[in-house]
Amino acid sequence: MAPAPEDQGPDIAYLSSSVYGLESRLLRLVRESAGGGIPLDDFVTELSLLAKDVRRLFRQAGEARQRRDLHFSAAMKLQEISDHCVWLYRKIQLERAFFEKLYYESRLRSVASDDVYTLSQRLVQAEALEQQFSRATDEQLRRELLDDQPDGLQLGTVSPWMPD
Repeated sequence: MAPAPEDQGPDIAYLSSSVYGLESRLLRLVRESAGGGIPLDDFVTELSLLAKDVRRLFRQAGEARQRRDLHFSAAMKLQEISDHCVWLYRKIQLERAFFEKLYYESRLRSVASDDVYTLSQRLVQAEALEQQFSRATDEQLRRELLDDQPDGLQLGTVSPWMPD
């Protein structure tokens, strides 16, 4: 006999709908940004807020999994929510790195030659960061989600919204 929904706790329904809502928000942002509908600074701010929300949901799912009164199905659903958070966090960071690369490529084309070296170095750093997130294991991202660093993996070090 399957457990009644109230036996699984209200946290599961809330967490599940929240993580799907964050995924929809990310995909909508990506579409709007790709079409030029969102300025880069606003896009980056939204990505940072999304990452913060994913981190919060990941932690809440972890806390809920610690409950001693969970049914197996509830524990598996919470694990699925945690895995979804890891996937979503990776996607957010990869989108951020992608748009950061586009920003630097655009600037590289439009600057005077004395700035070319600095910008090309930043572009290389952004690509390395993208690779770092692409290659990170789910376990590394889980630890990252629990870390209190605001942007994880030192993303702010090559960010276009920081002054030169």
